[in-house]
Amino acid sequence: MTLRRVPRALAVLLLLLAVGWCLRWSARVRGGAELAPAQLLLRPAEHGEVRLVNYEPEIMAFSFRLRFDETVVQIDAPPEEATLLAGGEAVHMPVRRSPGLLEVQGVALAGGRWFKPLATLYQFPVRGIRPGTATLAVEDLTLVDLSGERRMVPDRAARITVSGP
Repeated sequence: MTLRRVPRALAVLLLLLAVGWCLRWSARVRGGAELAPAQLLLRPAEHGEVRLVNYEPEIMAFSFRLRFDETVVQIDAPPEEATLLAGGEAVHMPVRRSPGLLEVQGVALAGGRWFKPLATLYQFPVRGIRPGTATLAVEDLTLVDLSGERRMVPDRAARITVSGP
């Protein structure tokens, strides 16, 4: 190999390494959204927080239902008037509540804004009621991106354990 070909060979090798790293990284990136933390330990009357975290690019609207055991935990919906991004307005549809179910009919960002990956889509104040374990299960999570494409993403649950006094 001549000295003139060494820089080309090195450049090709670096390019192949970069492509390999990108493919490996993209295989590890999650899609959809999930509840965080996946497990939470509380005592009766103790407060905590669970967040619905986005892993999709350019999400501008979403809706979902959250099921839980209300004999073990209490979940409160934050006020609909809350602004989700500094400098941007959020449009909130009414939140429906029924025993063991919180239904967020829709939240959308106005003005061409979107939720970036790792952004919190929704926060749930959680309070322990009595000892036991409750599963918070997200159902029918629908995400809408900037192009208007709607897609359902897999359900992911979180476990809340309320320990004895």
